Amino acid sequence: MRIEGIHYGLTLMYSYLLPLFEIKETSNGFMFLKKYGVSKGLKCVFDEKSLSTICDTSSVSQPDMKHVTSLLGLEKITLFKQLSSILESHLIDEVTLIYSPLDAGSIFKIIFLSRNTDYFLNTVKWAKDLLDGKDVSETYSSYIPKALKQLNEHVEDVDFTSLNSVSLRKLLRIRNVGPKTVSALLLHGYGNTFYAPVDRHFSKLLSTYFEISDPLKTYCIKYAMNCFKCEHGFKCKYGISMKTFGMYNGVIQSLTYLASRLGKKPSQLESILLKNRRPYKRLTKLIVDLVEKFNKDLSQKVFR
Repeated sequence: MRIEGIHYGLTLMYSYLLPLFEIKETSNGFMFLKKYGVSKGLKCVFDEKSLSTICDTSSVSQPDMKHVTSLLGLEKITLFKQLSSILESHLIDEVTLIYSPLDAGSIFKIIFLSRNTDYFLNTVKWAKDLLDGKDVSETYSSYIPKALKQLNEHVEDVDFTSLNSVSLRKLLRIRNVGPKTVSALLLHGYGNTFYAPVDRHFSKLLSTYFEISDPLKTYCIKYAMNCFKCEHGFKCKYGISMKTFGMYNGVIQSLTYLASRLGKKPSQLESILLKNRRPYKRLTKLIVDLVEKFNKDLSQKVFR
């Protein structure tokens, strides 16, 4: 299986599915192997210079083959291409979104482990140990993995394979689980791009164009994260971003996060995922141009 034009380094860099893969550096890029969960054994070799990826699916079980396309981002690449065409720049269409509903339970715990810490330094390590069957709440001194024990007690009866409004409300009632965590799960677990985890980078971008406020968890629970129905949605940054960007919401947030990482000194893992950072320094400017266009289109609709 050969895939052209997708930069899997950039795609994995912002993904909560990253810990599910084993990454090994090669001379021209890296190899990524699905080590945990659905479609285990999927092995791909990515060449950064040519943006060419060769995948071997021979170790993937037959029932799991149907999940390979979402794991490789082939189902969401169109959204990135559409945004790229708006800006007449091919930089954005090199990125895609990988997601995996059958791995959603693990993804939820990875997201939980990413709170208030360095994702590449700590979260990836904690998550891999967790997926290897280790009790990270006992292994590490940080309060973040220790909180997993309490979290597990609350999610034992949650069916992550078919998340519904009842399940969403149950997750939101858990301590230390809010709209950001649930939005990240809906985006990275289920590929629902209407949702975006509004981190500080995305929040700063939104505040440049809109008067925003923080979400009220009681409303998030009441409407099960349906911002279109929520009466606080015209003020809340989650409602504003969803109503402004629609199905591109999660895509634009992901690109914003990616741009923020490219502005920092890379970790060892990031240096493997992206060897040549220079061409992607323009990403921040492209995102600003994109948001300005959406904001202009929204204003025209309001005053039309």
